[in-house]
Amino acid sequence: MALVTLRNNTSIPQNIVFHGKQIILGSNEEMDFIEVVAEKFIELRSPLVSVVEEDVGGVYEDSQKDIIWVANMTGNPDAPDVIKAKLFVNRQWQMVDADNPKKKARPLTMFFDQGMRSYTAKDGALEALNLAKKEIKIPPYKRRALPSNEAKWWLNRDSVCEAHYRGCSIKSREPTDFEPSPGNIDEWALDNLRAYLKLMDPGAEMGRSQATVTSEAKKRGHRKDAEISAHVEEEKHLLMKRIYFRLVDPQYPVPSKSEFLEFVHGQKEVAPVEEDAAASMIEKSTQEVKRKRGRPRKNPPEAPASA
Repeated sequence: MALVTLRNNTSIPQNIVFHGKQIILGSNEEMDFIEVVAEKFIELRSPLVSVVEEDVGGVYEDSQKDIIWVANMTGNPDAPDVIKAKLFVNRQWQMVDADNPKKKARPLTMFFDQGMRSYTAKDGALEALNLAKKEIKIPPYKRRALPSNEAKWWLNRDSVCEAHYRGCSIKSREPTDFEPSPGNIDEWALDNLRAYLKLMDPGAEMGRSQATVTSEAKKRGHRKDAEISAHVEEEKHLLMKRIYFRLVDPQYPVPSKSEFLEFVHGQKEVAPVEEDAAASMIEKSTQEVKRKRGRPRKNPPEAPASA
């Protein structure tokens, strides 16, 4: 059987589900796979994963040329509290311990200069008017679609600030059709959120399962359904934060619904049957039943006469 060498073009482990099993390609790693597995990797994870012989470009392209999504990256629960930063201390530049600006969730706000607008005055002279600056705000744990000129200006401002402040916002991808969000969080069980996160990042901190949360809540004397539900919701809230920072980062893969179902339940999503096909199946089934009912019943064999 032919082998295909694949390369992970990112520093994030990439993975797929094949026959119900999660297969992982480590960060910046090259590995040989059988052809069917390699084809599925390329189908689901290209261009994050590529065949070694191929020259693949960037990992993200805008779906719309005039719109770019920008995400707020502050408030990461797994970020360190303290980082090393180059600061001017005691009349010299030094590497010192500083609070991590990405640890605490905070809104990001910038004021975009809209330039000037020319107009014709009452006397017919051409004059220019300074336009007011436009406030652009991205709340924590949110991504926002911006016109490309505003987004590029925003990301450029982020890249030229002090080194330890860089990366508080990134160029993001647009929301997908199948992902947890505050609007549908009630539809996601805690363990399903953990499975979704594992498909995105196998090395992520998964947190506690629903069984563990329930057991620990009962040990603390919280045995009512409402009390246990509060503990579960708190754990889901923490898990949603971890998922967010991977959903907005184009380096992480986003699992499809069929891939998720195959991973969780060991089965692929079944495509819905067309109405016409379903009606045809019902009609054939009805005709078959009528045909069988119309057949004459066979008489049972007569019992032999007793001597």
